[in-house]
Amino acid sequence: MKKWFTGFSMCWGMFCAIPNPIRRWDSGCYRQMLLCLPFLGGALGLIWAGIGLLLLRISAPGPIFALCMTAAPWCLTGFIHLDGFMDCCDAVLSRREQARRREILKDSHVGSFAVICLVLLAMAGLSGVAGAALSGVAVSGVAVPAAMASSAVISVYKKFCKTAMLAAQSGSIMGRSSMPLRTP
Repeated sequence: MKKWFTGFSMCWGMFCAIPNPIRRWDSGCYRQMLLCLPFLGGALGLIWAGIGLLLLRISAPGPIFALCMTAAPWCLTGFIHLDGFMDCCDAVLSRREQARRREILKDSHVGSFAVICLVLLAMAGLSGVAGAALSGVAVSGVAVPAAMASSAVISVYKKFCKTAMLAAQSGSIMGRSSMPLRTP
């Protein structure tokens, strides 16, 4: 059980901007850290939905609601996903050979494609949430984060179960040798 708490603490420390009160790190708990990712995503999604409910409760104007709901996931994760998004945009849209694209991914400088894509992403997020808020469907701005949080947990564990099944069929489960499963 201690490995799971350590894994969750590692996950929280790496992928969340909210300060972690219990800082633990153990390289042997890397697997548990990865398996805790959907739970951290679910918790962040619930916080995101809570922000939306709070904004609805105080009757925040549509543009303020849209701005807060668009920026909340970025702020909660410490902008870590935006960094990867911007790096990928620079590399993919450079239209260069694969070796050069890999160099662009490793480059710490921000390129013009990254800035353009970030602005388009922010505009799309703002317009989507603002459109829902202005049309009187502001509750969808709260339902979306909650749905994303629950779907993150389901999709990761579906993939994990599929990977475990393939490993079982190939004869090894988590590094242990086993008998291959028969297929009809």
